[in-house]
Amino acid sequence: MANSLNELDDFSEVVQLDTEFVARDGDLVLPVCVVARELRSGRRHEVFFDRKGGPYENPLPQGDEVLYVAYSAQAEWSVFLALGWQLPVHVLDLFVEFRCASNGLTKARGGPVESSLIAALVHHGLNSMTVVEKESMRGLILRGHPYSEEEQRLILDYCAEDVQALEQLLPAMLPEIEIPYAVFRGRYTKSVGLMGSSGIPVDAPMLDRLGTHWGALKVRLMRDIEAEYGFGVYEGTCWGNRRFANLLDRMRSWSAEVRKRSNMSSRLPKTQWLKQVTSSWMDSSSAPTRRSSSTPIGTRTNGASRCGIG
Repeated sequence: MANSLNELDDFSEVVQLDTEFVARDGDLVLPVCVVARELRSGRRHEVFFDRKGGPYENPLPQGDEVLYVAYSAQAEWSVFLALGWQLPVHVLDLFVEFRCASNGLTKARGGPVESSLIAALVHHGLNSMTVVEKESMRGLILRGHPYSEEEQRLILDYCAEDVQALEQLLPAMLPEIEIPYAVFRGRYTKSVGLMGSSGIPVDAPMLDRLGTHWGALKVRLMRDIEAEYGFGVYEGTCWGNRRFANLLDRMRSWSAEVRKRSNMSSRLPKTQWLKQVTSSWMDSSSAPTRRSSSTPIGTRTNGASRCGIG
């Protein structure tokens, strides 16, 4: 479908945007900087955020006639939400559009076409920084605050390079993009950003109580199980192989081949307790904490479990 930049004339401003931030396990991201450039006027905005992260007034244009262009836009919205900024109305995410165009395609050497910004640029025959350069700068950013004045300038310039990449990529991809559908898809990136920033509510005080009393809880549960079923296989909270062998000997109807925990528990209803207990939290050697789970609990905000979505 033959489109050009004129297809964007329905929008009074087209803002190409990139941000940098430090992800924090379980918490809102820590904004580092934002760089944006308006397509037609060339007007540029750049803000570097100190460690406290605000409050900062949003200097970027807003409204129903403004289109934001980004690559993997939910990352930018995580910064907006951490700063308390309103999300834009209209979004064109070139990552989403590149995935739509490249899904199912394979590289010359085999394997699916990659979907990073660098891959999208290379796919369209455009110049980009190398992966090594990008990783080096990401390492500086992820080191976290404080940054020297020289480092701040380097980070802002690095962020601006991604904005310049969008300026190259947009006209290259636009002929294959149907703007109304693309903007409709772009709306979902805001939902993804909101989901990631809101997180899953967790009763953090109760989790702390569980962690404090974890050892006592395991002992209490083992005592209750032994009192009701009399397995005699636990020494405190530790599984005893010799004790289990004695349990099997007491169950003489079972042959040597099936005297294993998995087979026993699948055929003898009351031994389901053994399977359930030993295959889940009873096997945990450490108490649960706000940082021990795969999706850690935030400590700086309201005790929700957050992770990146994308």
